[in-house]
Amino acid sequence: MKKMEQLKERKMYGLVLSLVLIASLVLPAVVYAADTDNPGKLDQEHSKPAEEGDPEVLALMYEINEKLAAQGLNIAVEEIEFFTIGQGRPANRVHQEEHRWVANDPRRLAQHNDITYLVDQSDGTTSSLTSVQTEDAIDKAMTTWNDEKCLDKVDIVKRDDWDYDPDIFDSFFGFGGFGYWFLADITHAGWLPKEFFDAVGGPGDGDHILGFSVTFIWVSVDTGEPTDINGDNYLDTALNEVYYNDNFQWGIDISLPDGFDVETVALHESGHSLGIGHFGPPPEAVMNPVYAGIQQSPFPVDHASMCTVWKSWPK
Repeated sequence: MKKMEQLKERKMYGLVLSLVLIASLVLPAVVYAADTDNPGKLDQEHSKPAEEGDPEVLALMYEINEKLAAQGLNIAVEEIEFFTIGQGRPANRVHQEEHRWVANDPRRLAQHNDITYLVDQSDGTTSSLTSVQTEDAIDKAMTTWNDEKCLDKVDIVKRDDWDYDPDIFDSFFGFGGFGYWFLADITHAGWLPKEFFDAVGGPGDGDHILGFSVTFIWVSVDTGEPTDINGDNYLDTALNEVYYNDNFQWGIDISLPDGFDVETVALHESGHSLGIGHFGPPPEAVMNPVYAGIQQSPFPVDHASMCTVWKSWPK
């Protein structure tokens, strides 16, 4: 009986997902209407470009945003943060103001006060691990953040991978199609070849970048400016995608120099997905920009940063 009930639930979810995919053909009109009626404009100081980071990476971000606008989409790449070995890399951010998730945001088909995530199983296999192993490690990282006391008013909920392409950033570099980006708020897009990281970070950077997080924000369909629909003076986060570099030896609970621990990198990258940036060292933290071995539990500074972002949720 239990298996039959689970099968019915999966069929029902599949039907709902199919309807959502069909609705995506007209979704931009709905999104634009909501955006036009209440754009929530930021003041001029907050909407000024910051142009922080690597000039070449920023140029790529602007180029992608022009393509998104040409497609009539009201999302834009706002920030890319690299997690590296050796020397750290600066965050690449377009605007001065920070970005935050908005509870119940209709434009991202929000699941109430939850933040949803999805693991792309089709790209989860590495040279040393199966997609089951990498997905389990990512799930553990997401659970760690979900258990944070300052996130007690939000549930980080996993959505099933239904074999649709769930990510879009890689498509601009020829490493995938333009996917269904509304399937979850956060997408762990899997392991891509070194060449992808060379294309994003710069020639040769695929030898140093373990992974990166890319955050998209909502922009007004009329002006192309960032929106702030809830008036909190933060840019509205639309989606986040995480990419891992298959150029390295990956493992589960593995220590240097034998390889890199999936859960550690996933915990770092999903910290970005939830809205916190790099800091230190010092102090020692999960969110240090350079890999320093297995770190599967947040440090005090990580706790404090999460509290700063999430203490007022869902307001």
